[in-house]
Amino acid sequence: MRLRRLRLQNFRQHVESELVFSAGLTGIIGPNGAGKSTILEAIAWALYGSHTVRGGSDSLRFARAAPRAAVRVELEFDLAGHRYRVVRGLTMAELYLDEGPTPIANAVSTVTELLQRRIGMTRTEFFNTYFTGQKELAVMQALSSSERAQFLSRVLGYERLRLAQDACGLRRRDLTHEIAGLRAGLPDRAAVEATVGEAEATLAGAEVAWREATESVATTQAALDAVAPQWLAAQQGREARQRLETEQATLDGELVAVTRELERLTLEQTTQERRLAELDPTAAEATPTDRRERVAALQAAITTQRAELATLEEEITQRRTAWVREQQEVETRLRALRAQYGELRDQRDRLLSLGEDGDCPTCTRPLGTHYRDVLDLLERQMETVEADGAYFRSRQGQLQEMPEELATREGRRRTRREQGEVAG
Repeated sequence: MRLRRLRLQNFRQHVESELVFSAGLTGIIGPNGAGKSTILEAIAWALYGSHTVRGGSDSLRFARAAPRAAVRVELEFDLAGHRYRVVRGLTMAELYLDEGPTPIANAVSTVTELLQRRIGMTRTEFFNTYFTGQKELAVMQALSSSERAQFLSRVLGYERLRLAQDACGLRRRDLTHEIAGLRAGLPDRAAVEATVGEAEATLAGAEVAWREATESVATTQAALDAVAPQWLAAQQGREARQRLETEQATLDGELVAVTRELERLTLEQTTQERRLAELDPTAAEATPTDRRERVAALQAAITTQRAELATLEEEITQRRTAWVREQQEVETRLRALRAQYGELRDQRDRLLSLGEDGDCPTCTRPLGTHYRDVLDLLERQMETVEADGAYFRSRQGQLQEMPEELATREGRRRTRREQGEVAG
């Protein structure tokens, strides 16, 4: 930790004081009562709060200050590569990091705990080592020489240095053993030199082969560059020929389709003329214009009949769907009624077998005087189910035959189809 700046406001003897600390050792000189110890006390109070002051927080305010005058200490210091600024008053505390505009902590206890973690020392450790005041080394006197050594080693970081030295010693020993093992495993010097000679000869041969291969690649690349324009022209010609063949195949397909369409239209014209002659014998003597008009009228009539037939087909589909759906609903209802009747019958038979001393088949409680009421209720429910079943069975029989409206439309559809076949 390195102190940067300390500002005191109405703190004991200091009404408004500011100290800027330079690098190196700083000495504070002054007569008794001038406020030398107060400066150290202000640093401790800024870091660890009210437990570090003499006489409690009420004695901190400057004696001649107003009763509600602010008491404030502002401390700036560097720690672990960061700049901290702590501002502490009698009832407030704020901690800023790296000259940021917003505090990272703004409560008295939170600021104290955060600074204690960042410094890495409790208030007791801090005041018994780095910040020990005059005649306050009693805690060190109570320790033995070995305990004092361990305490100072831990606080000052010497223990980490000793552990690092031990780790370095172990690593050095391991490396020494490894070097000795490598030396022991090395072959004879003459064998190594012979192996190096063979490797150098192999390397020389490889370099010669690499130079020859490089020359061959250059020769091949030159030949390739010479034939590249010819190859490019051949590729372009091949692509052009493929495009022409594709276009020719497309045109051939279109020609075949047009020829077939022409044949179909010719056949259709011949058919229409034949039909017109059958329907109107005088059409053969009519002019081409009259024949075209008659053909157009005939086609319009056929189109109208087809539209009426399509509408009739849709009506038949809807009514047939409704008929089938109602058949299915009636069948589903009958199955449900049969199952319900079977359950009621089983309950009644079980009730008759148990008698008045038996339990209710639904709630399992003794019937007693309610026996006859429950039995009558079951029989009425069975009668209702029987009546519903009779109705749906009758309705099922009625739905076996095609509805009259559907049958009428089926007949009209057959008639229209026969007329269309005659017209066709």
